[in-house]
Parts: sequence; C-alpha cells; structure tokens
Amino acid sequence: DSVNLKDAAFAPVSAIAMQAIRRSKVSIGETVVVIGLGLIGLLCCQILQRVGCRVVGYDPDTKRCEIALALGCKVAVEDKEALGSEIKELTANLGADSAIVCAGTPSDEPVNLSMKIARDRGRVVVVGDVGMDIDREEMYRKELDIVMSRSLGPGRYDQDYERQGRDYPPAYVRWTEARNMAACLEVISEGGLDTSALVSIETPIDSAPKAFSELLKNNP
Repeated sequence: DSVNLKDAAFAPVSAIAMQAIRRSKVSIGETVVVIGLGLIGLLCCQILQRVGCRVVGYDPDTKRCEIALALGCKVAVEDKEALGSEIKELTANLGADSAIVCAGTPSDEPVNLSMKIARDRGRVVVVGDVGMDIDREEMYRKELDIVMSRSLGPGRYDQDYERQGRDYPPAYVRWTEARNMAACLEVISEGGLDTSALVSIETPIDSAPKAFSELLKNNP
C-alpha cells in the first residue's frame, strides 16, 4: 500500500534482477560485475548494493555508465581493458566473485568477457539474450560455474502456478515468482530502489504504439 503505482510497475522487471542475484549466490563483501547496464542491469546494480556487494558495471554506452555511477556503483566503465584493470585493483588480482550478464546481443563477447574477469571457481549468471559460444578453455581452467536465470523465478511458465494459482510450499521453494515480486515491492517501499533514474519518457497509454516506434527508431 505504501508504494505508488508508478514505482510498483517496476516490480516484475525488478524480480528478474532479483532472481538473477539469487542464482549468483552472492554474499556480503563480494565483488560482482554487471555486464550490460540497461533496465535489468541497473536494477541488479541497486539490489546488489543493498545486500552488501561491491558492484562494478560495464556497458559500451557511456550514458548508462554514468547512470550506474549515480546510482552508487563502485565503478562503471565502457572499455573492456579498463574493466579488467579495475577488477584487478579492487580485488587485489583475485578477480570478480560473480558476473551477471544482462546484455542483449547475438555476440558471445559478454559471456566470454565475464569469464575472463571472474576469479577461479567464480560464478557467471546469464540473464540477457546473448550468444553462448563459450570459451571452454577459460571455463575449464578456472572451473567456473555458469548458470542461466529464467525470468522472475520459480513458477514462471508453469501454467498451474500462473493461471490456477497453485503455489509452491515456502519450505521447499522459498522464492517464487510472486514472492520475488513481493520482496521487490518491499525494497521499493523502503527506498532501496531508485526507479525515477530509469524512466526516460512518460506517455499516456493511448500513445503507447507511437512511443514504442520512437524507442525502436532511436535504439534499433
């Protein structure tokens, strides 16, 4: 009740970010790299800070890096070489504990970049729709864990859960799609997510088709 509808609209996309973080199994004090600073990536950055992680962002778009820094990222860079140097300095050459790939591109580069900057036995979580031609040698040499994060959490794509409301017992599935969204609403209500920084335009619902056309024109 304490969250206005404009902020509450971010609950589903925030839950996607939260599920990715749960899949990464991060803990307090770890260094986590977010690759791709679009909507999901920037939400990941904010939630990771809330759970006590040092967050490093990477995106070729300078403006997105600036937003990430304004939202509290320790470091945000648009250059791959600079990313590697920053990670080495922050972790005393250890490497990132986890990398969360939020980019959207057919290229394999984001995943392979995440493996390069990860420490031995580090964790890589793939959220975005990216190429997956993985550098096996890098993965093997570091014994990395690479996992997928599927949307909002357990229950997603389950017709019985989503259409019939058949929930999973919390004792066995603690964080479902709905419980992730509820947790995100709680974080928003406590001021833990700045959604205003993520809004580029506002338009009446009747003008939505035109707004989407403009977005596609500016971001092909």
